[in-house]
Amino acid sequence: MGRIGITYLDVAQATTTIMQQGQQPTIDRIRERLGTGSKTTIAAHLKQWKYDNEGEIVLTRTSLPPELLSMVQSLWDGMKNSSEADMETLKAKHREEKQQLCQTNEEIKQQIKSKNSELESYQHVQKDLIEKHSELQADHENQGLKLKEVEGKFAIQSAKLQEKEQHAKSQQRQIEQAFANLEHFRAASQEQRQQEQLQSDQQRQELQSQIKALYADLHHANTQIAQTESQRLSFEQRNGVLEEEKQHLESQHAKRALEHENALSQQQVLASVSSELKAKNGLLGARMATLDKELIDKQQRIIALEWQLQQAELAKREEIES
Repeated sequence: MGRIGITYLDVAQATTTIMQQGQQPTIDRIRERLGTGSKTTIAAHLKQWKYDNEGEIVLTRTSLPPELLSMVQSLWDGMKNSSEADMETLKAKHREEKQQLCQTNEEIKQQIKSKNSELESYQHVQKDLIEKHSELQADHENQGLKLKEVEGKFAIQSAKLQEKEQHAKSQQRQIEQAFANLEHFRAASQEQRQQEQLQSDQQRQELQSQIKALYADLHHANTQIAQTESQRLSFEQRNGVLEEEKQHLESQHAKRALEHENALSQQQVLASVSSELKAKNGLLGARMATLDKELIDKQQRIIALEWQLQQAELAKREEIES
C-alpha cells in the first residue's frame, strides 16, 4: 500500500508554527518540520496558504510595540488553544467514527470470508456430485450394453431352441412314419409269414435298429431341449436382475440430480449474500471518505476564523494608533 501524501492542512500547520518562531516559512523548513513530502507538493500548498493568509503575513512582518505584540500574542494563543481544543475534539470524534467503521468493515469482511468458505464447500460438493453422476451414468451405459448383449445371446439361443424343436418334431414324424410302415408291413406279411420268415425277421431287426437309433436321437433332442430351456430360464432370471439394477441406478440418478439442483440453489443464495455484503462495504468506504472530507472542511474553517480574528485585531490596532 502506497504512503499517503501530505495535505494542505499539514503545510498550513507547519507554516503557522514556523512563523510563530519568528522565521519565514520556506519549502525546506516546512519539509524539515514535517519530515516528509514532495517539494513540488509543499510549494503548491504554501502558495495557496500565502494567498489565503496574506494579512497574517503582513502582520508578522510589521514591527509592533512589545506590549501590544504581547497582548496580541496572548489573545492569539488563547484563541489558538481554543481552536486546537475544538480541533482535538473533532479529531477524537473522527477517530472514534473511523474506528467503528473499520470494525464494521472487518466484521463484513469476516462474513464475506465465511460465506466464500461455504461457497467453496458447496462447490466441492457439487463437483463430487457431478463426478458421481458421471460414474453412475457410465455404469448405467455399461449395464445397458451388457443387457443388450444378454438379450442378443438370448435371441440366438431362442432361435437355436426353435430350430432344435423343429428338428425334434421332424424326427418324431419320421418315427411315426416308421411305426406306420411297420404296421403296414406286418399286415402285408401275414399271408407270407411262413415263406418269408427269415426275410421278415431280418427286416424287423433292421427296423428295430432304426427305431432304437430314432429313439436315441429323440432322447438326445429332448436333452438338448431341456438344456436350452434351462439356459433360457437362466437368461430370464439374469435379465430380471439386470432390470432391477437398471431401476436402482435410475433411482440413484434422479436422487443425485435433485441434490445437484439443491446445491446450485444454495450457490445462488450465497452469491446474492456476497454481493449484498460487498455493496455494504462500498457504502462504508464512501461514508469514511465523507467524514474525512468534513474534517478537512472544519479545519479549513478554523484557519479562516483565525485569519478573520487576526484581521479584526489588526483593524483594532490601527484604530488605536490613529
